[in-house]
Amino acid sequence: MPRTEPASFGLVIQELVRRSNEEGRRVRDLEQRVETLESRFASLEQLILERFKKTEQRANSLETNIHTIEEDILRLKAAVDKISKQLEKTATKTEVKELERAFELIQPEIMTSKTGE
Repeated sequence: MPRTEPASFGLVIQELVRRSNEEGRRVRDLEQRVETLESRFASLEQLILERFKKTEQRANSLETNIHTIEEDILRLKAAVDKISKQLEKTATKTEVKELERAFELIQPEIMTSKTGE
């Protein structure tokens, strides 16, 4: 029996070495997967940060554009109000026609008064 013990001891050692090698391979595979995931997360994080910066720049640009448009609208409103007030002061079409008729009535008198001088 002493001979079977060393042979079985050798088999046990071989099995332990085989399992140890297999577990080592599994650990290396898991480490590789973790490194791959870390790399992907880093790339994803960088991409998200870049997109956030671009979005922030676009938002700032849009805000500036909106502010400019608001100022333009205010200037246009002021111009329209000014034009509207000026139009209120101008004669209407009917008022112009009345003035033309009055001028036509006065015009013969102006002609006769000039010739009579």
